[in-house]
Amino acid sequence: MLNSLLKVLLALLLLFNSITSNAAEEIPLLSDITLDSSYAQHTIRGQLRPSYYTVISAGISAKLLSFPVVVGQLIEMGQEVARYDCSVQDSNVAIAIARRDASKQRTAVNERLQELGNIGALELALAEAEQLMAEAELQKEKAVMAECIVIAPFSGTITEKFVQAHQYTNRGDQLFELVDTSNLEVEMVVPSMLLRSYKPGAAFSIHIDETDQLVQVRLDRIVGVVDPVSQTVKLIGKIIDDVEGLLPGMSGSVEFHDAPLIDR
Repeated sequence: MLNSLLKVLLALLLLFNSITSNAAEEIPLLSDITLDSSYAQHTIRGQLRPSYYTVISAGISAKLLSFPVVVGQLIEMGQEVARYDCSVQDSNVAIAIARRDASKQRTAVNERLQELGNIGALELALAEAEQLMAEAELQKEKAVMAECIVIAPFSGTITEKFVQAHQYTNRGDQLFELVDTSNLEVEMVVPSMLLRSYKPGAAFSIHIDETDQLVQVRLDRIVGVVDPVSQTVKLIGKIIDDVEGLLPGMSGSVEFHDAPLIDR
């Protein structure tokens, strides 16, 4: 009876040792666990965006006399885009000039009277202060007049018009959107776990879906914020190839190279 019991216990002990040894072989140590290679092999998508773009707003409250540009038109830096009816503003400038001239005359007369001892220093100081205020008022009206003609701040394409000629606009109303399509960037979103692999200056290419072109790009900057929900970060690259036919909004797949590219 005792021998049978000993045999059963020995068999159970051998079975336990076998199970634990197999489990140790199947369960890896925490130090041996590495990141999923799919992180490095997943497809990165990039989108073209303009480096310079803006929405031009009205600088004054007045009626538009002319606004001849159309959506899709290419305009040059310094080109007149729109013109306002500034009859009222022109009159205000004329009034400010008259007040400035009158204050100058008053100051000159008071200077002479003080030399003769007919007025004190206070009267002269007040006259000089009035002249300074008149000069400032004139500069203010001239600044308003400068808003009567809308000038393109940089070369680009009109992508949207929000008003038309002969409309009355208030100061701050949106007039048009201007996009510089000649200087495009590549924007992409990648997993933050890959951030250590991407440094400014790194070379990559983007295959544009719409034009079937392969464009060379250099990583320019990393937006220093990680999205806590998606665990992603935004990267911005500068196109270094001279490629025609690219437009903002085009997209494609991105592939990083091993060595940085040199500007051509």
